[in-house]
Amino acid sequence: MLEILSTSIMGLTVLQWIFIIQVLLTILLIITEKFDKTLVILVSSSLTVLLLRFGMDEDPAKLIYEDFLDFHTLVLIIGLMIVVESIKNEGFFDYISLMAVRFTKGDPLKLFIAFGILDVLISAFLDNVTTIIILGSLTIVICKRLELNPTPFIIFEAYLTGVAALLTPVGSVPNIIINSQANLSFLEFLSWMLPLTLISVLVTYIYFLLRYGSQINVDIPEHLREPLLLIRPNLALKHEKVKARASIAIITLVLGFILAGFIGISIDLVAMVVAVLVLIFFNLTPKEGFKHVNWDMVFFFAGLFVVIGGLEYSEALAPLVDALQGLIEHQPLIALLIIIFMGGLLSGFLDSIPVALILTEILVLTKTHEIRLWLSLVIATNIGGALAPIGSVSVLMAIEILRDNGYDIGLIEYIKVSFPLFVILSLIGTIYMYSILIFT
Repeated sequence: MLEILSTSIMGLTVLQWIFIIQVLLTILLIITEKFDKTLVILVSSSLTVLLLRFGMDEDPAKLIYEDFLDFHTLVLIIGLMIVVESIKNEGFFDYISLMAVRFTKGDPLKLFIAFGILDVLISAFLDNVTTIIILGSLTIVICKRLELNPTPFIIFEAYLTGVAALLTPVGSVPNIIINSQANLSFLEFLSWMLPLTLISVLVTYIYFLLRYGSQINVDIPEHLREPLLLIRPNLALKHEKVKARASIAIITLVLGFILAGFIGISIDLVAMVVAVLVLIFFNLTPKEGFKHVNWDMVFFFAGLFVVIGGLEYSEALAPLVDALQGLIEHQPLIALLIIIFMGGLLSGFLDSIPVALILTEILVLTKTHEIRLWLSLVIATNIGGALAPIGSVSVLMAIEILRDNGYDIGLIEYIKVSFPLFVILSLIGTIYMYSILIFT
């Protein structure tokens, strides 16, 4: 059996081809959405265990627990889920959103700007899916009251979650995966990505205003705007103390992320400490807190680590690693273009999370210490992830919110809007990263 599996075909062994086909088939089954994706990844990870044991005569348990599973990433994700969902259930994010609505006084342009700012702040530091659930649902309600088409607003909010995620290492799951290997502190990551994020957010605002200006910057009759002035944001809160306690928790979380590198602790421990703080603040038991964790998603990530870990351990990625390594050494601009554009397209039309994990493994194997290459991968998976509903859960949620309220938008229609912006932002990202590569 081992002799057959070690037979070479087109430069790779039979076993390596099995690993490649397994990963491609797994991703295909995930993106078709015909099967539960967690079940798919658990079946695939079980196959990886069998291939490691009987195909490579290795100890799967040792490899999985010591090499494949990234416990720091899993703990960070669990901690953030507890913090975000607990605060959301207390009504704090609804309160903030309603405050923004009241501030805009029913002016669509002001609403567009205000919700964009909220989108950036929540997506960059907390969770982009929560952002869309809250802002998207509220946008539908407000637009109906103002007799506006909510589609431009919600597509803008969905795409902006990907742009905002560029800012921090916790802005998206791909960021968490990538930075687990790039090993940048929160502050280092933020300082590198802040200029690019600000430029990208501004360009995204301009793009949507140019494309949908006639549907956004409109005059609304006074009788339609008056009810919005009567909104009482405090009614969204379960109790008055939620504002202070949620604010303290969020500020502590952000400050903890920033200071983690200086005090010598990892950001996943910061997230768990703040999660405990949130449980205390809102009088929740650990059992109640863990109910806020999407365990399906956690096991999906764990299984994905195993599947991609097996692919990397089999050395099936060696040809891609060698090719990229050559480009990094001799053609850095081409390397940046490939990472950002090809990585972006793959993230959009496959799934940004497995793509981030595969490309991260490839970059690890090149043994590069070039920070700009890691950050280029961040650009690819976030900007590319917003390219199509398949690539980003937040975009998919936005499309579903529109459809549930009778505003159907197809895949082609969405891509007609997103693709030009993807190209523009990817070019900006490439120029930014290459400029840093030259001048630093």
